[in-house]
Amino acid sequence: MGCPSATGARGDSPGGTGYIDYWYNRNLSGTKPSAIVTPAHTLLLGDGSDGIERNDATYNKTTLPPAWLKNYGAPCWRHLGGANYVFCDGHVKWLRPAEVTTAIGQPNTFSLR
Repeated sequence: MGCPSATGARGDSPGGTGYIDYWYNRNLSGTKPSAIVTPAHTLLLGDGSDGIERNDATYNKTTLPPAWLKNYGAPCWRHLGGANYVFCDGHVKWLRPAEVTTAIGQPNTFSLR
């Protein structure tokens, strides 16, 4: 599963690099959906592989990598200065990198509470 705008080779094996172009919010690992206080503000998936990291079926993040925030070629800038994010309630939103946070209780966050 990959972003149509992504470049690079695609892999067919879940254990191989290039398998997916979306990362999972690792902070959610092992968390019951009922424990997510603000699912409409909590990121589930994010758009992007930078072509360097191993993006197999376990591709995950706990924050946007600092290097991505300053690199206009990074995945979080891919779609006209932003990227697509899936939230825990199922909605999808396009966000600029500066709108994504790890702060508790804020919109567009990696945090659970």
